[in-house]
Amino acid sequence: MKIISNSSGDAYSGGWVRLCTVGDYPHPMGVVQRLTDEVLTNLVIDSKRLKNKFKKWLSGWPVYKGHPDAQPQVYPDNTEVGTIIDIMANSGSLFCRLALNEAGEQLVASGLKYLSACWQGTLEGGFFVPHELLSVGLTPSPVIKTGEALANSNLPFFETFWLRGKVSVSELLAQTESLAKKEIIITRILRDS
Repeated sequence: MKIISNSSGDAYSGGWVRLCTVGDYPHPMGVVQRLTDEVLTNLVIDSKRLKNKFKKWLSGWPVYKGHPDAQPQVYPDNTEVGTIIDIMANSGSLFCRLALNEAGEQLVASGLKYLSACWQGTLEGGFFVPHELLSVGLTPSPVIKTGEALANSNLPFFETFWLRGKVSVSELLAQTESLAKKEIIITRILRDS
C-alpha cells in the first residue's frame, strides 16, 4: 500500500464539511487519484468496521498542519490541531465532522483553511485508489480543490466544533444542549486521557 497526501459552498447540515468530491485528480507525485462513489462509500464502510470504529471512537483521525505523517521533511511539526470525528459519503462527496483546538483555530485564521486528505491506497489501472483515510491536513492549497474552505463556513459551525482548553468537563457539557456537541466533547476528552 502507498500513502498519499493532498496538499497543493457552505457547511453541510449537522456540522459536516465537504472534504472532496468524486473525480480524477492529478497529484504532484505523478499519479492520478481516482475518487468514485464506490471508493468514497468503501472509505466510510471501512471506517465503520468494528475494529476501526472502536479505534476511531477513541482517537478519531488526526488533523495536522500539512501532512507530517506523510511528509515529515516538509512538515516537521506533528502536533495534532484537531480531530476528524466521523466521515460520510453522500451525493458524490466525502464529508467529515471535525473538532479543532485553539492551535487549529489559529491556523485557519492565518490562512490554512482547506482540508487535505492523507490516504493509504493502491495503484489500480494506472490510478491511485484510496482505501483508508489516515489523517487530514490544514493547508492553503490542497491538490483536491473540491472541499470547502473552513474560513468560508458559517460561524455556528466553528462555535460548535472548536474545543478550548482549561475548562472542566462539567463546564463544557453544561454550556451546550446539543447532543452532537456533547458527543464531540466526550470523544475529545476520552481521546486525550
